[in-house]
Amino acid sequence: MLLYFKHPPHHGSFEHYPNYAYVEGLYVRPEYLRQGIALALMENVESGARSNGASHVGLSVGIGNEQARALYRKLGYQPSDIPDYQVSWTYLDPATGGPKEEGEMCGVWAKLLV
Repeated sequence: MLLYFKHPPHHGSFEHYPNYAYVEGLYVRPEYLRQGIALALMENVESGARSNGASHVGLSVGIGNEQARALYRKLGYQPSDIPDYQVSWTYLDPATGGPKEEGEMCGVWAKLLV
């Protein structure tokens, strides 16, 4: 997981939220899900963002990732008015050693830090 204290310009939502802190790539291994790890990470992210002067935190979440969306809703994040967008990435497939591409549709969510 990465926390940018200022929204990274490489991200598509930058022009809408240039002064937001931004979370990228939160991932918890499947065998550790439902143990409060993501919640603890996000609470630390918000604390760090707040300590560095951020008024908001933004993030992207897969439209089919209901587990993550439930967590973000619980923490007070709301979907933004930015249209959903396609994300894709390439990685080395451990089975073949060759490149493999995957992707998903994502939405941008944000939270006001108080």
